Amino acid sequence: MNYNKAFLFSTLLLFLGVFQISPESKPLATFDGGQIREKDLSMKDRIRLFRAETEAVAIKKQAAKTAVLDRLYLIEAESQNTTVDKYLENYVEKHIKPVTDVEVNRVLQQYRRENEDSPEIVEKIKEYLEGQHEDEALRTLDDSLMKKYKVNLDLEAVPELNYSIPIKGAPFWGYESARVTIVEYSDYECPFCKKMQPAIQQLKKEYPGKVKWVFKSFPLPFHKKAFKAHIASLCAQKQDRFFEYHFKLFNKSPELGEQELLSTASESNLNMKQFNECIKDKNDELGERVKADIEEGASLGVNGTPTIFINNRPVSGYMNYNELKSEIDKAIH
Repeated sequence: MNYNKAFLFSTLLLFLGVFQISPESKPLATFDGGQIREKDLSMKDRIRLFRAETEAVAIKKQAAKTAVLDRLYLIEAESQNTTVDKYLENYVEKHIKPVTDVEVNRVLQQYRRENEDSPEIVEKIKEYLEGQHEDEALRTLDDSLMKKYKVNLDLEAVPELNYSIPIKGAPFWGYESARVTIVEYSDYECPFCKKMQPAIQQLKKEYPGKVKWVFKSFPLPFHKKAFKAHIASLCAQKQDRFFEYHFKLFNKSPELGEQELLSTASESNLNMKQFNECIKDKNDELGERVKADIEEGASLGVNGTPTIFINNRPVSGYMNYNELKSEIDKAIH
């Protein structure tokens, strides 16, 4: 490595290293006879702070990656006696994949409308696909440069949260002592919760011994039928058929009247006499359980559904199959 490269890399490492998190947080406030640290904050505020710090880490990591690549483009361009713009242009021209008719037809089929086969529409689709191919070529370049120059972007520690969501008695699927525990705060009347269920069912098949997926009730106040639906699902849990009922009920959402609650119970092979007695129970034991989940979720900063925690870390709201799988694989490894 020549002097120029060594200097640039030492600068980058210093730049990336200044963000190390101290293992012992500094006091946030002091007063006569005491002080307040992060561990003294409410759980809701600690999670809000955790989310903000996690986002800040991600932003700094992406900014650092951009800065690194800008330096590496310059190094490579200078080694070829050209400008950065010309270097990138030459790389893309050499490595970009041509747009095929199959790709164009796939887009046409996906968004088929009247007169969309016109030359103007086809040309716009080709331009769009060419842009995607150009981005793909540049991502390949970035990956190769980061590998060549041994770039490390993981110098900053991700914030940690030392707490555990109580899950005793909550319905779950998977392995009791799994390495990865996922807690889902959800609402049977929530469209995004419903949209996520097929991905969850697929993951249930793929990670039977590696994941423990816990369900928590969080019916939102403006979803008028959701609270009773959550009580009904807990009635199904009493007969050890929670998830049979749960997934079928989501399929019927947002139609969640009494007729749907009862028909779902029948379809789930529940004892209908026991189920009817349960949902009409005046003691409201299960209603209190739902309220407890709501209060617990609110204390953790949950204010919408779905909200997902993986190993007690809030990760996101709605996620598709690939996003969920990626987060689970990261937690496993």
